[in-house]
Amino acid sequence: MQSKKILSAAEIRAELARRKISKAQLSRETGIYYPYLIEVLQGHQPATRMRQIITAHLQKRGGA
Repeated sequence: MQSKKILSAAEIRAELARRKISKAQLSRETGIYYPYLIEVLQGHQPATRMRQIITAHLQKRGGA
């Protein structure tokens, strides 16, 4: 993963699948309300700030 780019919803879904992280687990670890997280990951919400939080979390968690 690149360090400064905010991942798109599709990129986040792919990264979760690659790392075998569930959406529920991501919700717990980031504190993002699960139903809202699902909307973000399905692309129904642009949620740039939420995607930025998720991107930073994945980078920190995965040592990217």
